[in-house]
Amino acid sequence: MRKARHVRVKTPAVEVRVAAEHGRLVNISATGALVHTTKALLVGRECLLTLKVSDEAVQLKVRIVRVEFLSPATTHTNVRTYGISLMFIPELTGAAKQAVADLCGPAFTDQE
Repeated sequence: MRKARHVRVKTPAVEVRVAAEHGRLVNISATGALVHTTKALLVGRECLLTLKVSDEAVQLKVRIVRVEFLSPATTHTNVRTYGISLMFIPELTGAAKQAVADLCGPAFTDQE
């Protein structure tokens, strides 16, 4: 039986930075996010994810849990792109929790 997980929500094109790499937020949940970057990052690495929401940038501590090369057919571009799956660590609090809750909307507490 599959373990329940938080619902992933597709997001508008939110600019992000994972460690020093710029990217774009693809989807987000209460426990993690998927971003696209042009550089592969090391699985297991802990770093900061910076979300540029509203006028302020919000930083969240994350662990990289998966990196996958995306084919040009998938991304509709000739630029080498990687899907980077991130897990928020530790549990979200304060401004970080509010920013993620705002992006998730009512799905923030939903599980599938």
